[in-house]
Amino acid sequence: MKRAFIYLGASVLFAVLLGFFPTIGINREGMDILFTVSGIIFSVGMSLVITSNTQNIRKPSIRKKLHQQRTDIAVGYVWNFALLSLLYVLLISIPLFSNLTVVSILGWVSFSPSMAFLSMALLVNLYFVLNFLQTMRLNNEIEDYSISGKS
Repeated sequence: MKRAFIYLGASVLFAVLLGFFPTIGINREGMDILFTVSGIIFSVGMSLVITSNTQNIRKPSIRKKLHQQRTDIAVGYVWNFALLSLLYVLLISIPLFSNLTVVSILGWVSFSPSMAFLSMALLVNLYFVLNFLQTMRLNNEIEDYSISGKS
């Protein structure tokens, strides 16, 4: 779970840093598409996590380890999608905010919230895909314990 929060923090930092390049951005339709894709990937990933079955594993220490790994993956998914959802809702609910470029007093630093959303969505989707692989390894581990009889 610690790894998920480190990734989430790094994603937010990266998104904020990319927000300082306002010439690259995304319009409302692009944000809608990216958010929809993220929602689909989140849904598929969570269903993979929650449908793994440890019923045939009898050894409590192995079951506990596998349950903790599943919980860590699920918590990472929820936090990443919740943060992306919050950013999306803020951007679409405040019309001025989606096109807002904040210019500093110095006049040479600007910030684009839509660019921050774009980079955050891409990083969250990358997190989801990488965790598909982790979920697949976890499901294989559960299957191996079930088949081997060492559980």
